[in-house]
Amino acid sequence: MDQLTIALLPLAVAILLMGLWMVSYERRQRRRTADLAQAMQRQGFQPVPDAVQTLRRVQPLLHPLDYLSENEKGGSAFSWNVGGRDAFFLEWSYDSPGGLHGSSFQVDQRAYVTLGPGAPYLRALPKVIFGKPASPIGIDEDGAFSRTFWVEGTDREAIRRYLGPELREFLVVRGNPWRFHAGPEGVALVCRGRASSAETSRIRATLERLATVTEAAARR
Repeated sequence: MDQLTIALLPLAVAILLMGLWMVSYERRQRRRTADLAQAMQRQGFQPVPDAVQTLRRVQPLLHPLDYLSENEKGGSAFSWNVGGRDAFFLEWSYDSPGGLHGSSFQVDQRAYVTLGPGAPYLRALPKVIFGKPASPIGIDEDGAFSRTFWVEGTDREAIRRYLGPELREFLVVRGNPWRFHAGPEGVALVCRGRASSAETSRIRATLERLATVTEAAARR
């Protein structure tokens, strides 16, 4: 075996191992997607045929204020009706810059979404993840909520009125890493990562509770 062959052998082995890992990863992802669909259907959810279209429909609720990603890729989407309102559980991803040599890496996201009734345009973001916004809205009467979240939005009085005790308690229980987005279109709980098998058993209950507390908040 010549020296060139010996020198290239580790590279060939590395490429082979990477290929095997990719095949295994893709198989695991396909299996996970199938398991998620089965779990959701057992809870009464319906798979959405066009996840990208649903993602675009609710996109204004999925991001921080004044930000929209242009490179999102649809994943899984499941629909349900809660109290006459359209509700969804979504998984999607986008490419974020910051990899080696100018490359990007994939960021996975998931969200609980209920559409309507309207809410003031606001974001409640966990302090352990997000830095202080330019003009945070204080909820001084609730120490647990204030320690957990930054709140930002455009109508301070409407936001303070909307974030009543019941909604604040609901959000504090979830806390880090979940963030709460609200606007005229509806509300969303958003988090980085994919749903675990433990979470799928609670998705319906979480959406029901989200709808209940935000309907009460809209009447405040």
